[in-house]
Amino acid sequence: KTFRRGIKIKKKDIDLTHTFTNVLIEHNKLDQYRAFFNFSDKLPFPYLYILAQRAQVALMLDSKFTISVPGMIHISNKLIQYKIINPNLPLKLETSILVEVKSKGSLYPKSEVIYYQDGIKVALCKSGYLVKRKLKSSNKKTMKQEIEIPNLSSVIHSVPWKLSKSLG
Repeated sequence: KTFRRGIKIKKKDIDLTHTFTNVLIEHNKLDQYRAFFNFSDKLPFPYLYILAQRAQVALMLDSKFTISVPGMIHISNKLIQYKIINPNLPLKLETSILVEVKSKGSLYPKSEVIYYQDGIKVALCKSGYLVKRKLKSSNKKTMKQEIEIPNLSSVIHSVPWKLSKSLG
């Protein structure tokens, strides 16, 4: 259904928010994920992005999001975990998407998902997207977007993980 939307930008920004309550982790899916990537953690850190992605897509399917989802390019992601998350307890996800209006050139939707468990902020996911638009004039200029690169010197805990070449 979103294929037919194209890119319809009005005079004001697209600014959507929604809170998803009682979000439960499906243990059978979590087990499949852990097995596929050979994770031993009870709740692998990258799994949090799957929850964020579902919340983001739910907002993108809202009729007020006037951009076709197919064709959007995911260009950045920042995922931070503040506290240990219990996979047996529900989460609350406060989700937002902002697309700043421009009359021409590419658009850069930004999404943020804040995870809460028992009323405590436990994680954050920020995602950036690119929506290319055709320039109407023949004088095409390259549009540049600043991508936030995290300062890795502040990382307290990291876990290396290897993926097989065939996963791509």
